[in-house]
Amino acid sequence: MKISGIYKIQSVIKPERVYIGSAVNMKSRWETHRRTLRNNKHHSIKLQRHFDKYGEEDLVFIILEPCLPQFLINREQYYIDTLKPYFNICPKAGSSLGVRYKLKKKKMPMTEEHKEGISKGNKGKVGYWRGKKGPSPSDEARIRRNKLLIGNQYGIGNKSNSGRKFSEETKEKDRVRMLGNNYAKGGKSKTGIHPSEEQILKFKATIAKRKLNKTA
Repeated sequence: MKISGIYKIQSVIKPERVYIGSAVNMKSRWETHRRTLRNNKHHSIKLQRHFDKYGEEDLVFIILEPCLPQFLINREQYYIDTLKPYFNICPKAGSSLGVRYKLKKKKMPMTEEHKEGISKGNKGKVGYWRGKKGPSPSDEARIRRNKLLIGNQYGIGNKSNSGRKFSEETKEKDRVRMLGNNYAKGGKSKTGIHPSEEQILKFKATIAKRKLNKTA
């Protein structure tokens, strides 16, 4: 049977030390006190230290006054003011009555002006090269990046490269692949770059010339 009312937790060794509380279910509240004390998680530091020093056997649970739930706060405050309990860390009576309430955070609506300001501030912050939203680079920027990647691949300005050497023909083929991938075979460009016919012929002629010089 649930009994609501005012209770105190009192020390046997030091009876002047008490804790005043209220609950809609005093039996359940006493179990909660003991559980949190055993787990070293009680909200009252003084009561927790006393429990750690003297043990659970030193504390007794006493019902001071059974009363209806709507009168708990007023009666609890009366006993706090009268007895001035040593273990209570707050001089005001609580209002939870043994019930845990979850506080929900309300999202404040944003104005259109605020949204526009956030949008302008985020522009250009996320890089295109990471595959996320952001400003698209120009074709010139793409070519510069591809050349940089080719240079790193062949150890140009990269001390961490293993030192492997590649022929000029291999380098030229990789440049063709990086600039337009399969365009020399009539395929679609994976990088989105579409070189002109003049560039294609120039690359083909360069490769053919180097092949002849190599066989000569």
